[in-house]
Amino acid sequence: MALHSRGPFPIHGSDDCRIGTVDDWLAFAPPAGRERQWRDGRSALELARRWVAGYLPTEVTAVLDTSPAFHAFEPQTAWAETKTPLDSRAGNTRTHDLLVLGCAGGQRALLDVEGKAGEPFGPTVMARLRDALVARQRNARSGAAQRVHDLCLLVFGTSPDVVGHLRYQLVHATAAAVIAAVSREAPRVAWVAHEFRRPGGRERAYETSARDLDAFVAHLAGPQLPPPSSGRLAGPIHLRGGSDDMQRVDLYIGKAVHVLSRGRGSDVQA
Repeated sequence: MALHSRGPFPIHGSDDCRIGTVDDWLAFAPPAGRERQWRDGRSALELARRWVAGYLPTEVTAVLDTSPAFHAFEPQTAWAETKTPLDSRAGNTRTHDLLVLGCAGGQRALLDVEGKAGEPFGPTVMARLRDALVARQRNARSGAAQRVHDLCLLVFGTSPDVVGHLRYQLVHATAAAVIAAVSREAPRVAWVAHEFRRPGGRERAYETSARDLDAFVAHLAGPQLPPPSSGRLAGPIHLRGGSDDMQRVDLYIGKAVHVLSRGRGSDVQA
C-alpha cells in the first residue's frame, strides 16, 4: 500500500519567519556551523531538503504509523532550529533540528526530529562527565558537571556512573523532547532520529549509531519494547525523574532512514 505524506504545514525559523525554500531554511534556521555544515550529504541540508515542502516524509510516516499513539499523526505547524531550556541555568538549552506540533488520536502530539548522516550520538555519559569535571577545575562557576548529574536523574532516576556507557546526547535529547512536550501541553512526544544514508557509504557508522540508540532504549524502557533499529516506534516510555507533568508524558523513540540518490542530495518531499 502506498504511503501518503501528510501536510502541508508551515515551518518557522527565527523571529517566526516562514520557511518556504531551502535558502530560507539556511537564512532563518541555520545550523550551528552555518555554511560549513550546509553541504550535500550532511544532515542539516538533507533534513531541510526532505522537510521544507511541509509534508511528513514517507519514511517518517511509516515509523510513526507502527504505533497506535502516533498512527495517522496530523502535523499542524513546525519550528526549525528551535531551542528548549532544560532548567533555569543560563545556556542550558537544547536546539531541536525540527519540532512538529500536531495531533494524533484526538490529542495534541509533538514530533521531535533529529537529523543524522552518519554522525555518532556524541560521547558517553561518563566521557561527558569527565570533560565537565575538567572544565570545573578551570572555571569553578562551570555548571556542566551538575547538568550531567541532573539529566541522568531526570531521565533515568539514577547517577551518571550507572548509565555511564550510554550516549549523553540521547539523554540530553530525550529530556528536552519531554520538556518541550510539557511546554506545548502535548501529552505524548515522539523523538525520531531521521538518518540520511549515502549508498555504500559509512556502513560502520550507521551500525554503531543503531546499536547506541537500541542500547539507550533498552536501558530506559527494558527489553520488552522493539528496538528503534527494527523500524518500529518504541514506547510509551516515561522519565524516571522530574516533575509530575514530565513523568506523565508518553515518550516514544524511533528511527527513520532515507537513502540519498547517488550523486545528489535528498529529494524534496512533495
